[in-house]
Amino acid sequence: MKKIGGIIALALGVILVGGGFGLDVYTAGQMEAAIPEFLGTIKEDGLPVVRQGVYEDYTDDIMLGVIEELNTTLGGEESFSYFVNGSVSSIAMGNAIGAWALNKTGGNMTIAMADFMNNVSFEVDLSDPYGLAIVKGISNFSGGSLGFTADMISTILLGNGTAGGIIQGDIGDGKGTPGILAFLLGYMQMAALGSPYTDGFSIAYGGADFDTQLYAVVGYIMAHLFPLVPTMLYLTVKFPVPACRVDNALDFIKLQWATKVLLPGGLVEMEPLADGFEVGSGNFKNFTQILDLWDETNPDSLVNGDAADWFAAAEGNSTLELALIAANGIDQDIMDDLLVWYVGDFESMVKVGVESEFGITGDDDVYERLLLAQWTVNLLDEEDIVVCEGDENVTGFEMHMDEADDIPSNTSLELWDETSTMSFLNDNAGLLKWVEAMDDRESAEFTELQDNFELTDNQMNAVCDWLITIREVAIPAYAKCKGTVDFALPAMITGGGVFLLGVVLLAIAMKKK
Repeated sequence: MKKIGGIIALALGVILVGGGFGLDVYTAGQMEAAIPEFLGTIKEDGLPVVRQGVYEDYTDDIMLGVIEELNTTLGGEESFSYFVNGSVSSIAMGNAIGAWALNKTGGNMTIAMADFMNNVSFEVDLSDPYGLAIVKGISNFSGGSLGFTADMISTILLGNGTAGGIIQGDIGDGKGTPGILAFLLGYMQMAALGSPYTDGFSIAYGGADFDTQLYAVVGYIMAHLFPLVPTMLYLTVKFPVPACRVDNALDFIKLQWATKVLLPGGLVEMEPLADGFEVGSGNFKNFTQILDLWDETNPDSLVNGDAADWFAAAEGNSTLELALIAANGIDQDIMDDLLVWYVGDFESMVKVGVESEFGITGDDDVYERLLLAQWTVNLLDEEDIVVCEGDENVTGFEMHMDEADDIPSNTSLELWDETSTMSFLNDNAGLLKWVEAMDDRESAEFTELQDNFELTDNQMNAVCDWLITIREVAIPAYAKCKGTVDFALPAMITGGGVFLLGVVLLAIAMKKK
């Protein structure tokens, strides 16, 4: 995951429409009456822009970061190629055993597994009847029965929680490491070390002989199944896929992203934080379409550093949607799958990125938490939000607190909850309490509010000082900036929506963690 090293510049334009009071007759009371609507509109219009900004910042970070992290976890491209080929081979063996059980053993999987290991006649065409993916059993491929015992068969195929089974999902190490990958790499490492390490490896697999039986299993996987991987992938995704080698291994995580063909259950099986990574579409027509979407030099890809067009398309901009379809050589069905994923499942990973970058967690309220962290300590943007652009830009949203005095996220949410009779956004009881508190720091209201929100003296005084600035500086400056805006009493009427959406993310400098 990359970190934001630059500025997310959010320009907010708020339209407040009222009538009956000219700019020259404002009183403090009228300014106070405007506070809830003025701040509430900033909050309401700010949330979608924060969401948009986070998406645009983190799309490439997350997608490229998954590849980087998975490659590191598995030990580099060579191990990654074993992972890809092993994952497909594991699925193929499981399917072959299942088909044999269905057709030969009356559904008895124990017998089918034994036949797969020992029966020299075991052979299943996974492309039946086309003969494109004929999977032999281990003894069949080796040219003679290898005499695996029941304990060996169970452990080699299914593992035992520590030893990796070649057709099970993982080895139970808490990292989701595929059993077949653990088996292959483990065998190679032990072979390089020699005895007594080879002896221990044999014991782990039910006493199977390292140099004959286990060697035969390794040879079967690499010499028989690995060459079949492109064909088996073709049968699933319905377009040609090259052999997975060290030099192209990382492209196959992009294939997983697009189709879920390597791990049908998703990468979440290996890493819980990868929940939502895959699109899982069945509509891609070729591998090039997938790779182009991951091309950092392609200005219309998902990972070019600026996902603004993709977010806009997902939010309903049909012009940009059609432009992205044409630029990436995809069709409407693929685009539909991508956009549903982008603002659907992928959002869970966006929120993981927010937590990783800012330490802020949340589900439906994560963007509000981010906005309010900007309010307290300028977390998102070292510059202040502009609430009206003019000869003199109007700011005032931020409190500029020291990080040591930062208000907890949950407390900020409560302070900005207009339904709470203690909130300054509540234009009845809440506002009256805060007006009294900010004008009289010895008042009962000051103490009541401070106790209710469990604020320190510095925090409470900072909020009061900020509210005075809103009343006496920001709102009048906003009215002047708008030129002819009048205020209505007792509350403001918002004219609807109104961020300057074109002025978002002016400068973003990214660096790898």
